[in-house]
Amino acid sequence: MAACSACGQLLLRSVDAALDEKPVEMTVHTSACCGRQVCNPCANVSPFCPTQKRPLPTAPVPGKPPPAASQQEASRTASPPPPPPYTDADVVHHLRSTDTLPALSLLYSTPLPILRSYNRLYSDALLAARSHILIPASHYLGPSLSPSTTQSPRSTALARFQLASKCVDYDLANAYLDAADGQLDAALKQYAADEQWERAHGPAPSRVGQASSSNGKVGSAGLRRGFFQ
Repeated sequence: MAACSACGQLLLRSVDAALDEKPVEMTVHTSACCGRQVCNPCANVSPFCPTQKRPLPTAPVPGKPPPAASQQEASRTASPPPPPPYTDADVVHHLRSTDTLPALSLLYSTPLPILRSYNRLYSDALLAARSHILIPASHYLGPSLSPSTTQSPRSTALARFQLASKCVDYDLANAYLDAADGQLDAALKQYAADEQWERAHGPAPSRVGQASSSNGKVGSAGLRRGFFQ
């Protein structure tokens, strides 16, 4: 009695077909390579023989031959491609409120129509809306002639005084620096002494009517006793 080599189901029935109430026709597939018998469901699932192996190629597959040693040596000694040509960058001029296009044209020796077209300024009035303009490198190769953007010692001392004292009033900070002749340490000491005096006695009333602004606020410099007593 034969059985399926895949699932083990019996392929030949022992009961006579005439006496069987439910005759079943069993289709058997026999492998041509090894003679194994497989039932129909297993043959539909996997029609390939599980024991058959594909023969290995006897001859090597021809491939592309390696490059010659002379070609490899030439590729190593070949010079790299040259870098792209160097182009001069345009000069950036940071504008001030007093700058005009004719003055910049004379300053950089660049024709006025070139400055207008290069920066797309179709009217001289449009210069007020710009923070900087470009000077083409084809007409000027020197350094930028913009005014120095570094702060003056007075501005630096004022910023440090406001940072150290936490005084947000610009006029009051200027008044303390003026009273201390620009000396930062002396101004901070005077400010700390006035703060201590105000905590003990309360803020002094304002005595400067000219410091009143248009919105009705009194100038903060009038609230300090040290300058007006």
